[in-house]
Amino acid sequence: LGDVYKRQVQQWLNEIAAQDCSASFVPETGEFDTATQTALEAWQIANNITPLGVVDDSVWKQLKADALS
Repeated sequence: LGDVYKRQVQQWLNEIAAQDCSASFVPETGEFDTATQTALEAWQIANNITPLGVVDDSVWKQLKADALS
């Protein structure tokens, strides 16, 4: 993912964290760092997705939908 896409993932993870006290906020740096990977994997587990820490097309769409709901 490019930096713009990484930052978008971080923003969505933070939107989810704002709605779900069990989710973690991450720094919006545009870097796919340990905090981002950990938060993504936790979100994947919570959504019954194999926690690979990877954002493919399916994960992108589901993460976006979850963040915007």
